[in-house]
Amino acid sequence: MGEIKGIAEGLLRILATIIGLIGTVVAFIVVGLHSITADSKAGGIGHGHFFLGLLLTIVALIGSLLSFPAPTVAAVLLVLASIGLFFIAPALSWFAIPLLIIAAILAFLDRKKAKAATAR
Repeated sequence: MGEIKGIAEGLLRILATIIGLIGTVVAFIVVGLHSITADSKAGGIGHGHFFLGLLLTIVALIGSLLSFPAPTVAAVLLVLASIGLFFIAPALSWFAIPLLIIAAILAFLDRKKAKAATAR
């Protein structure tokens, strides 16, 4: 019984990492697609905010990877990346935002278990 409890202890953080990584890949695709479509509408002069979107994708990646060792920091980074993506690509970001928010919620819900595991 103790082994099952040990396995289930970090399950939410592992799910947060996996869902966050999937959301990060989707966010990268969204940023790329938005950059292509915004550049084509603007005559190719670079109004797609690709580099800011790429920075937010990197923040989401860091948040996803931090969900196991530091779940509270991960949740904050994932929410910040979601908010930023909404302002960068409002129409397309709805594919990535739910995944990043779900990952943030899962990481945040498992934070007490993370503190208890490090206290042992």
